[in-house]
Amino acid sequence: MLVPGAIAATCAARVMNTPALPACAPPGPTQASTGTRERKKAATTIRVESNEPPGVSISTSSASCPDCWARSTQSTRYAAEPASTVPLSSQRPTTSPDASTPQTWPAGGSNPVHLGLHFASAAGAPYTAWLSDQRVSLPADLQPGQSATLSAVLTGPWTANTVTLEAQMVKEQQFWFVERGPAASADVAPAWRAGYDLAQAPRTWTPGQTQTFTVTLLNSGNLAWPAASSNPVRLGVHFAGSAGQPYTVWLTDQRFTLSSDLAAGQTLPLTVTVTAPAGDTGGVLEVEAVKEQQFWFPQRAPTSFLAS
Repeated sequence: MLVPGAIAATCAARVMNTPALPACAPPGPTQASTGTRERKKAATTIRVESNEPPGVSISTSSASCPDCWARSTQSTRYAAEPASTVPLSSQRPTTSPDASTPQTWPAGGSNPVHLGLHFASAAGAPYTAWLSDQRVSLPADLQPGQSATLSAVLTGPWTANTVTLEAQMVKEQQFWFVERGPAASADVAPAWRAGYDLAQAPRTWTPGQTQTFTVTLLNSGNLAWPAASSNPVRLGVHFAGSAGQPYTVWLTDQRFTLSSDLAAGQTLPLTVTVTAPAGDTGGVLEVEAVKEQQFWFPQRAPTSFLAS
């Protein structure tokens, strides 16, 4: 065959008059693939392969179907926790007692039952929002239906806000009991307050006179008064020209040590031996508690007397 203007062929052209035949059907039966209830990482694959008929080259195609497309139901089972408990931490307990069966509360062992006492800004606050957490041990194992009376010494949190005190049982390292016992809100801001009873204080003084009498102290705050420490609480007694005068114009200043620590709400009778100033007695005797090297209490108790 000669095409004008083309390069001459070096051999005769091959002309095919037979048309291409259709592709043969893939061998073997057709297989169906369905999703299963179990989740598998393997993909569902369809492979098609054809023979090479005249004029048609071999072709291979594949398709994958992720397992998440298959319809399935959740097959994982979770152990039910008793209705009367909550986990102690984010790690769930491996075993939980049957809530419908009465259980003895162990006082000892690796997982004892303790009384938990905590302060929180509101009742029902989660553990992470508690302001404190104290545990009290049971005196002995507690059988179902029995009761026990516990004593506890609590330390309030350092906050000026109103808080709630709650009680909640805990099985250590396993779970907290659901039931909580909130107490009435209380102001637990640290307060150093004092009260004084001067009923036995003398009503007459002469210059330089020494007299002994008893002053009853009341710790009306919420912190214990230390009798012996680097900053003990002492009772100050002084004479002044009038009540409420600053320290710089007092006529005398005597300090008396407490016989013992004074807890909040308690009273302590303290016997003092006081000496009046040699010159002007001023006419007013005052008592005021002081936390040495730190501060004077804001409460004072003045008593007037006759100078003779």
